[in-house]
Amino acid sequence: MATDVAAPAASLAAGVAPAATSNLRRRLRRFTRNRVAIVGLGIVSLLVLIAIFAPALAPYPDDAAGAVHAPDALLPPSWAHPFGTDDLGGDVFSRVLIGARYSLAVGVAVVVLAIAIGVPLGAIAGYAGGVTNEIIMRATDIFLTIPGIVLALAIGSALGPGLVNATIALALVWWPGFCRLTQGQVLALREQTFVEAARVVGADGRRVVGRHILPNTLTPITVKISMDIGFVILTAAGLSFIGIGAQPPIPEWGAMVSLGRQFMPDWWWYVTFPGLAIFLAVFGFNMVGDGVRDALDPRGAR
Repeated sequence: MATDVAAPAASLAAGVAPAATSNLRRRLRRFTRNRVAIVGLGIVSLLVLIAIFAPALAPYPDDAAGAVHAPDALLPPSWAHPFGTDDLGGDVFSRVLIGARYSLAVGVAVVVLAIAIGVPLGAIAGYAGGVTNEIIMRATDIFLTIPGIVLALAIGSALGPGLVNATIALALVWWPGFCRLTQGQVLALREQTFVEAARVVGADGRRVVGRHILPNTLTPITVKISMDIGFVILTAAGLSFIGIGAQPPIPEWGAMVSLGRQFMPDWWWYVTFPGLAIFLAVFGFNMVGDGVRDALDPRGAR
């Protein structure tokens, strides 16, 4: 009897890996055929490389720490300073390069924290149902009814200015989206046959959710991650712009735009280049997010 049961199980297990591999290849093929997504991936990859190697790439890395060169203040773009200089004589090119570290780090950190809060709460709400689901989802609805930027401003103001506090404020704004997405996916999956089978063989709720349900929610969560990082970078720049996020001399792009706005339009380069960096980051991540969404959408299969 044991042999009769084991043989089909082994055969099924042997077929799972090739099927998963084939599915992954199809998705990768759809993604690589999307020219817009490839351009976005190129932009994001370039920004990540810049963030990693910024101190080596920046011609004047000390300027990112607020070094003062008064005689060089507000010089226009030149060979010596490709993006010009700021009001302290700092090289804007060096500050933009090193600022990539701060802006990208905030984007990733906020999404990671939002996932750490929202996904477990959404999974618990969706699987437990009843009163637990009502309590968690009503709390989520309270956060969702307040415009995100307004809530981030309120939390950031309460915590005080600073890049870490802005990251915390944005994470507290972003988690409800992941919670509601996960809850909806878990509700749709918990009555599926494979979940019932796991319960029948004695798997407890934690194992059912962790091993059988959550892995099947990765596709929509992955799409949301790829779409959200760019929006987080833009929102973090907005908080820095109004003085709640990064504080001088930290060369976060939004803070640089905030410092440079008072010198417009005569010294346009002070604002233009960090602004373009924000645009490229948001544009690149959005294009990658669109490509990931199209590649993972089963309706996109050819």
